[in-house]
Amino acid sequence: MVAADVLLMAEDVCDSLLETIGPDPVHSSSQRMVKDLLSIFKQLARRNRTVSLHLHASGFDTGGQIL
Repeated sequence: MVAADVLLMAEDVCDSLLETIGPDPVHSSSQRMVKDLLSIFKQLARRNRTVSLHLHASGFDTGGQIL
């Protein structure tokens, strides 16, 4: 089961992606992958307090500009 804080963060990430790149690439399978990744990051951070995770994404927005 996905934790409530992970669900909230995943929703924020997916909303941001929808605003930036449009609806086509962001489907329920993409949202599930975001939730899974955030759950993994949360578990890793809980077990390794000295590890800092930083995630980068790149691509093009709906106007053709690079993210």
